[in-house]
Amino acid sequence: MQDEIVDIAIILVSFNSEDTLARSIESVIKYCPKRYSFKVMVVDNCSTDRSVDIVRSFSGVTLLENGSNLGFGTANNVGMRHINARYYYLHNIDAYLCDNVLDIAVSAMDEQADIGVLGLPLVYPDRSPQTSAYSFSSPSKWILQEIGAPKLIRYLLSTFMGEKLIPVLERLPHGRTFVNTFGRSAESHCDNSLICVDWVCGAAMLVRRRAFIACGGFDETIFLYGEDEDLCRVLKSKNFLTFQLQCTPVIHEFGWGKHHKQSGSVSDLKFNSLRVFLRKHFKYMSASWIIMRFILSLRFRRIG
Repeated sequence: MQDEIVDIAIILVSFNSEDTLARSIESVIKYCPKRYSFKVMVVDNCSTDRSVDIVRSFSGVTLLENGSNLGFGTANNVGMRHINARYYYLHNIDAYLCDNVLDIAVSAMDEQADIGVLGLPLVYPDRSPQTSAYSFSSPSKWILQEIGAPKLIRYLLSTFMGEKLIPVLERLPHGRTFVNTFGRSAESHCDNSLICVDWVCGAAMLVRRRAFIACGGFDETIFLYGEDEDLCRVLKSKNFLTFQLQCTPVIHEFGWGKHHKQSGSVSDLKFNSLRVFLRKHFKYMSASWIIMRFILSLRFRRIG
């Protein structure tokens, strides 16, 4: 642990990320905080490509090399333990800052001490909206996803029915974050307001140091998928809130333009991580657990 305290530590986790890593680092350097002290760190999960060399080409960026692939959550924990900061900004290596939003984010968290996690909105490279804030997982939510309800609702919001549908969705627990992403004008996403949500995507999130200490960071038994929702659930139980900042969105590729089949090993990691998530948050053999475990099995058969 470094003794010097900075306002915000910007942490990226890389694993064979040479295609996007340089551009991602360039974006956080270009749009680094102007009013607050900061450090940039890349935690590399034992990459075998040029990722490490790319990081070393950036002066002022700290490189921390793991001896094996520890996964997303554990690697971020390593980075957060290494730097003494008031806030940690976790930034995916296929994500790109487009504005000086970190100053706004730190100010917002300074003003509201019960914010444990603050998410930034995401868009795809073509600037179309990407879901970045969510309601907690539940049987009803997973069933709606399984039958394709989000796609249908997104289509209806784009039609003449949208204005009538929005008030209905805003009264539903699974509808509010959806409306915020797909049912609002672009201008409403950039007014720097805060929206309280259940959880946010880990591709662009800030974590308060006090919250990190309270929960110990990400659950290190969750290797790849579900660790961000798990973190927000645990923090809620410790009286920390999760918000999304309505600011200039972060571009997140999220597999943009890539149509290759997902490898079996990645599918297995996702499946096993979600099994851990279900076991942790839903009582074994309860009705909720049975329904969600069945849906998870259906999803797993389609992955890849």
